[in-house]
Amino acid sequence: PSQISIDPEGKVLFVIEMPSIDRDVLIGTAKDSDNLMDRIMAYGELVKSGSRPALKAVHEAILKEPFYGVRIQCAKSLAKLNSTYSLQILSELLDNETDPLALFLIVGAANIVDDQLRNSLLQLLKRENLPYRAHAAALISLAQQKNPEDLKYLLQVAKDDSKLGQHGIIRGGALKALGVHRSEEGFKYLLSRVGYNKEPLRARPTAIQGLILSAEWQSDSLKKAAIEVLETLIRDPNSSVRMTAASGLVKLNASSKYAAIEATRFMYPKDEQSSLNRKLNELRFGNSDDAQDQITTQKEVIEKLEARLKKLEEKLTLQELKDTLKQ
Repeated sequence: PSQISIDPEGKVLFVIEMPSIDRDVLIGTAKDSDNLMDRIMAYGELVKSGSRPALKAVHEAILKEPFYGVRIQCAKSLAKLNSTYSLQILSELLDNETDPLALFLIVGAANIVDDQLRNSLLQLLKRENLPYRAHAAALISLAQQKNPEDLKYLLQVAKDDSKLGQHGIIRGGALKALGVHRSEEGFKYLLSRVGYNKEPLRARPTAIQGLILSAEWQSDSLKKAAIEVLETLIRDPNSSVRMTAASGLVKLNASSKYAAIEATRFMYPKDEQSSLNRKLNELRFGNSDDAQDQITTQKEVIEKLEARLKKLEEKLTLQELKDTLKQ
């Protein structure tokens, strides 16, 4: 056969283990199938194989793929493979993408450190009338490159009032990008911009997220400065800002701020207090996974000590028996 179709009506409610399908059949399915899910499956299997012939077929076909949803899923598969050739294809896919519905998600998949992807992101950011969400995502993906040369540009966008975007979406992306970049200069700028009424309301939570991400990579004194700012923000009039700041204190393991967070409980409606309770528990007891690891480690230590104690008891019993026989 030149194509294959699996569950074309989408009635199967479980994951199908893919059988060994001939590469040519997958290529035919990716190029010519009328069923979108079959095309997505075929591209995914070709990319997953990682072989150069399969990736070459993807390279030739995906740039001509008419439906944006298939391009998005293929971009995610290419990013997951994370090989030199797959990132080259992803870069070209990004260069050629114009559909606003696809651009935001394909840009999000391009958050891998790679020179070619960086160049594609820089070229994308030069486009006029870039969709707001795609623009914000491109700034964050560019920051993910951690290239010192990009800091000046990111700061410029973060300060440019002509690039706010609807509801401050672009500004929020630029501020979060400064945090993702991890530079000290970017961190200090964020520290000065997360306060009340300094940025558009919708941009403030993402700016705080950037501050939190950056604080983890700064010196102890700067990290303490971030914790102090976050402590003031847990009493902010905006609920999203308060909750993001509380999450930041948990993330930075600021256990001394437990009482301060607890005192803000009255500022939340009843249905949001359970979320606050989870954050407080995490701050008091640590991450649940970490706590479980500690318990497991302690059990192992106890078991080893018990085994050693048992051996010592056996030796003492044997020695006592020998002493008794000598007498």
